[in-house]
Amino acid sequence: MMKIIICLLLCLITSCANVKKPSLAVQKNNQAVELAMRYSSDSDSLNKVISLLDEAIAIDPSYELAYDNIVQYLIAQGDMEKALETILQLEKLGTHEKDPVLFLGKGMLLEANDKSELASKAYKQAASLFEARIKEKPVEIDLMNYFVVLYLRDNKKYSLDEFEKKYPNIFQDVTKEFRIGIVNTINNNSRKDIIYELLGCRNDDHINH
Repeated sequence: MMKIIICLLLCLITSCANVKKPSLAVQKNNQAVELAMRYSSDSDSLNKVISLLDEAIAIDPSYELAYDNIVQYLIAQGDMEKALETILQLEKLGTHEKDPVLFLGKGMLLEANDKSELASKAYKQAASLFEARIKEKPVEIDLMNYFVVLYLRDNKKYSLDEFEKKYPNIFQDVTKEFRIGIVNTINNNSRKDIIYELLGCRNDDHINH
């Protein structure tokens, strides 16, 4: 249940473009994701998946979806160091400087690599960007991500009731179990476990057609 909740909460940046004839980079990405879907627990296959995604990036260094996918599969292999290197490469593209989700993912990978001071800066950036986004247009998924960011930034457990009172008519009854699950996850697990569950999110829909 915990992993399902977290996977609904957060996956890293995706950028989907509909094209009639996929480029070679897109074809490599699609091959990688299809292979991962078939052999997700096979270490050799994951190495092939990552190799295909490296090829996609070599063909098109600006192909953001390939970076996102490779981060997910590196995390699945437990290679947090290379996953961090990859998300930093994605950040250097300069197209997501106002996206709080990127900084949230960056912060967690920094913390997983024992770079707590830099992680703290990333969490502060993420919180500031979420605040700006929420001020402009509050939506439930941003509010829940912001809830998690505040916990990571401040190492403090906040009451979800405060969010629901501050932003009435945003939270839906059908997602109440989802919200309760996130709060229980934060309340009942160590900080390290929460971060690894968030980073362990796998999204097998990262494929361009």
